[in-house]
Amino acid sequence: MLPPEQEVQQDSLDSPDESPDELHAPSVEPELANSASEPSPAPGPSLAGTMLTAIGVVGIVLSIVIGILGWRLIGDLGSAAEQSLNLSGAALTTIDRTIVVVRETVGTLGDGLATVEGSLGDASTTLENASDLFDVTADVAATDLPESIASVRAALPPLISSAESITDAIGALSIFGINTGPTQPLAEPIIEIETNLSQLEERLRTQASAITEIASDFDSFSGDATDLADNVGQMKRDLAEAESLLADYESTTANARGAIETTEAEISRTVSTARATVIVLAIMFGLSQAAPIMMGRVLRSGREIG
Repeated sequence: MLPPEQEVQQDSLDSPDESPDELHAPSVEPELANSASEPSPAPGPSLAGTMLTAIGVVGIVLSIVIGILGWRLIGDLGSAAEQSLNLSGAALTTIDRTIVVVRETVGTLGDGLATVEGSLGDASTTLENASDLFDVTADVAATDLPESIASVRAALPPLISSAESITDAIGALSIFGINTGPTQPLAEPIIEIETNLSQLEERLRTQASAITEIASDFDSFSGDATDLADNVGQMKRDLAEAESLLADYESTTANARGAIETTEAEISRTVSTARATVIVLAIMFGLSQAAPIMMGRVLRSGREIG
């Protein structure tokens, strides 16, 4: 028996299909398989440097854009807030002016009501005095004057009798040829006076009831004037309270306007601070992009880092 190596050589020699060139040609397929299984090489330093530089440039652009947008956004927010506060301040100013006008009107009306109240009080006193006067007049017309007239009338009959006696005596002298008698009897004027006094007494008693009614009316008018004066006085007190309340409202609106002005100043300072902060942050962010840009330049130039 032959060894295994000699058997292989013998078999190869025995096969007529294989040429000597094929037997001695190197094997290529294993090398291709090994090359396909190996990983692809990483990108070179130049590509990485370009990417870092691009990232840095984009960062700088973004910092500029963010700074501009932040500046405008903060400004717009501040302008909107200031505009809203300005509108509120204008509304408060209008309200304040309205309150001032109303308060002045209420004060003027209160002064007028005070004058009316005083006039009504005086009128009530005058009417009350007139009522008392008419009451006294009614008493005089109903009692005192008729009694006085009755006393005068009581004294007239003797005078009438005396006048008649004198008339008769003078008439008796005419018998002796002495015609000195009056053309009108002496008692006739006295009788006429007595008749007139009697009629006056009746008229006074009749008018006394009318005067009493007038006194009652004046007394009623006095009471009405007093009630009206009290109502006017209550209205005056209500207006005084309203005027005090309007003064409080005026003070409140003044405080609100002061608060709005303070808020506007604070908003202005806040907007300035916020804008400055945004700009500083944008600059810092932009400056931070210098590192990747420098690293990219180093990588693209082929130098080692560090």
